[in-house]
Amino acid sequence: MPLDRERLRCQEGYQEAQGRRSRLRRVGKLAVDLVLFGLVQHFLQEGWSPGQIAGTLKLMWPDSLDLRGSAETIYTFLHDLPRGA
Repeated sequence: MPLDRERLRCQEGYQEAQGRRSRLRRVGKLAVDLVLFGLVQHFLQEGWSPGQIAGTLKLMWPDSLDLRGSAETIYTFLHDLPRGA
């Protein structure tokens, strides 16, 4: 009997993990906004750090949260890019 109960708990855990894995991930701000993406890409190609880029975006658009990205947002974006991109 204990093996059946343990097997059931394993199956339930597996199904729960599959459910969490299958939920859609939130699409990042840089993946949606082409203007912001282009600016960040340009600054990165110029050798700027994500912190410098985030600070510059904040100065360029102080009143628009849509056209800003934190350094963490930029790092996350870089991490999610395919290798060689």
